[in-house]
Amino acid sequence: MLIRDTNIKVDRDRCIACGICVDRCIMDNLRLSVSPCRQVCPLHINCQGFIRLLAQGKDQEAFEVLEEYLPFMSLLSLLCHAPCEKVCARKKVDRPVQIRDLYGYLFDQKLELSQIEEGISKNKKVAILGSGPAALMAEWCLKRSGYDVTLLERTEEIGGSLRIHMAESQNHHKTIQTLLDTIIATGVEIKTNIGTFDYNATCDLYDAVVITHQSDGDLSRLKEQNRLDAKRLQPDQITFQSADNKKIFICKEFSEELRLVNALANGKTIFESVKRFLTGVPLGWERGFWEAQGNEKSYMAPFEKAKHVRLKNKQLSDIGTREEVLQEAERCLGCGRPFDANQTCWYCLPCEIDCPHSAIEVQIPFLLR
Repeated sequence: MLIRDTNIKVDRDRCIACGICVDRCIMDNLRLSVSPCRQVCPLHINCQGFIRLLAQGKDQEAFEVLEEYLPFMSLLSLLCHAPCEKVCARKKVDRPVQIRDLYGYLFDQKLELSQIEEGISKNKKVAILGSGPAALMAEWCLKRSGYDVTLLERTEEIGGSLRIHMAESQNHHKTIQTLLDTIIATGVEIKTNIGTFDYNATCDLYDAVVITHQSDGDLSRLKEQNRLDAKRLQPDQITFQSADNKKIFICKEFSEELRLVNALANGKTIFESVKRFLTGVPLGWERGFWEAQGNEKSYMAPFEKAKHVRLKNKQLSDIGTREEVLQEAERCLGCGRPFDANQTCWYCLPCEIDCPHSAIEVQIPFLLR
């Protein structure tokens, strides 16, 4: 289906809301209307993007859309509470797209990623206290960016609160163990049974220090052990940087108080903040975008959605066959898209030329052709 604005035409079936056209617009004319599922996801995963590609039978390309979040997607397919499905616009027609199950299908295919190379060494050392999902996400991203990372774990094995879920089922155990093996394979230095965390000594040894904790009580005990004032180690709400020591970053970990996907999002935030801190980039610059972002322009009216999208009567209970997966993916309404915001188009065409999926066409007026 084609959606027309004043100067552009968007092919809904091809557009994956990647935002490349918005970046290419030299007149600052285009804006990206973000889909509800992506807005509400703590990790802001481009659900629409990988689902649209999956619907086209492009499994490998769909897999690569999620590359940034590997190797955690298989874990999310098991333990995520799926806030994306709760706001899916499709439920206004019948029921939400089963996004979490589609994650699981993709990662069961054991597709190969484009080669991931570790970044050039930055000669900067980062210590991370804890080894739960937030800590592991921060480690994964920092290591791939070329930083030397050390995990400091109080117990005998890494995994933190994930260890509790390993006992729930054989499937949980296998998935979580695969994740931990992948983290170990990055070459991260791991120190277990560290006992009492020495705050001052760690700060002296490393260029940045990340402290993850499951509860406020854990953080209070750390302060008591290091004889720190109760007002110390107060993190900024957006960057997680400590107010009294700029090389310290603090976030909550996966626990009964914090869901898995939120903990992973904390790890991503920590990574971005530490990277900016070590490279001299202002930590608060252009942060908080998702909190302020609104779905500025609806893709289609509700009655149009029902008219143009094929309904599926069967409840998808166990994604296994490719036909079922394609049918489920085709139910995505493609809510996010670029749109003509300021009507300042110069018809220069970089947005159209650079679109990787040929989803956008500039409508050049007749007298300019």
